Amino acid sequence: MTDRLPDVMTSSEWQAFIGQFNVKAPTGLRNAALFTLMHDAGLRTCEVIGLQTKDIRQIEVEGRPVTQLALIATKAGKNGKRKQRNVYLSEEADRLLAAWLDKKRDLGLGRSKHVFTTLKGKPLAGSYLRELAARKGNACLAPYVRY
Repeated sequence: MTDRLPDVMTSSEWQAFIGQFNVKAPTGLRNAALFTLMHDAGLRTCEVIGLQTKDIRQIEVEGRPVTQLALIATKAGKNGKRKQRNVYLSEEADRLLAAWLDKKRDLGLGRSKHVFTTLKGKPLAGSYLRELAARKGNACLAPYVRY
């Protein structure tokens, strides 16, 4: 184990990173939505990749509509039971998720059970997300790097 704290993005770093995605393009919208869910709701890579439409619920909290995600752990606990945790979306995450789901339906991918898919309807791979995060992270740092 290490005593190091995780390296967390500042607000301006997050804005620079998420600004790398062109939300007018289907893949840019998809990627902005999934990284915003990861950032705002604390989803892990396996949770965002495994997210299914059946996991999304609209509930009411204190008289306001809120989007809730019911996430099931990918590994069973000691007693063999899978744990569930509920997370709630920020307004921005909810807006981007709704926009992606509309675009996904418009592209004819609405039948896929996974929320985040390729443009051919296949689930995304974790390696794709890691590579994309590294590439976009480097791109938003490029103006500050001297050669």
